[in-house]
Parts: sequence; C-alpha cells; structure tokens
Amino acid sequence: MAAVAYTRDVKARRWAQARLIYSTVLEATPYGPAEAFPLLAHGAQAGDGDVTFGTMTTRNGPPLDIAETPFVLVSVAVHNGSDELIGPIWVKAFDRDDGQTWNFSVPLGFVEPHNYGVVELYCSYGGGDVPRILPRVVFRDSGNRWWRRSGWDGVERRPSPTAWWMNRLNEK
Repeated sequence: MAAVAYTRDVKARRWAQARLIYSTVLEATPYGPAEAFPLLAHGAQAGDGDVTFGTMTTRNGPPLDIAETPFVLVSVAVHNGSDELIGPIWVKAFDRDDGQTWNFSVPLGFVEPHNYGVVELYCSYGGGDVPRILPRVVFRDSGNRWWRRSGWDGVERRPSPTAWWMNRLNEK
C-alpha cells in the first residue's frame, strides 16, 4: 500500500507544476495588404511569423511596418503560476476550427515564478474568413521534463526535444 501511495504522490508532483503553466491570447488582430501594424506591441519580448512585410519611413514619426499579405497579429502571454522557473519555452499557433498549424515557432526563453512573458505571432492566411488562432506552448519544467499545452487543453508530457522533434512541434 505504501509503495502505491508513494508512486501516486510522485506522479502527482511531476504534473503539478506543468498544470500551472498556461497561455492567453491578449490580442488577435487581422491586417490586410498595405496596412501598417505595430511590431512587438503589448510588451512582447519576441515575435516571428510567415508574413512578408516592408518598412515605410515617415517624415515626423517612427518607421511603419506594412503588410504585403493578409495576416493575423496574435499577442500571446505565457503564464507561470508555479513557484519555480520554467523554460525554455516555444510558442506556436494553430487554428482552433480546423487544427491547421503554422510552420514557425517563437522562442520565449524563461518565465519567472508567478510571472508571464509575451510573444507575437504573425500568421498569414489566404484571405476570406479570419482564422481563430490559439497558442500551442512547449516548455521545460524545473524538473527538466518537457510538456505541451494546446489552447485550453490539458498538459501533455513530451519526450526530450531533439532537432527532429523541434521541427515537428505542430504534431497532433
């Protein structure tokens, strides 16, 4: 009995920190071709995407970034509700309606206990209906275990990353 109770307790503790890591979408704004948009808004620490854009200089203000194709700018906050440091962290985007993923991820680094970090995802789409995008977060806990959380789903235990695995963050 004691061995079974101990095993259950160890397993519960492994999952405890991972369950306290989650992401929220701060903003999801669609932009069309030739529209100016802000880079690294909402205090984002990093951003990346599959969008082509150019920069236009202005006479009195800062340069403006101009989209060349339609895309959605998604600001994502990754929250660490645990008492320990987590990281490294990667954030990826997927369409909550059809499961499509975008072929890029944004590294966030580390998030301190009871804090959050913000990244931006620039997700192109072919026009028409704007996709409803949710974040997929892959992270390492303080016990050196890897986890993945997609949108509002529960956490999933993941194997240690390799170059092959990091290129396949979008697997279902």
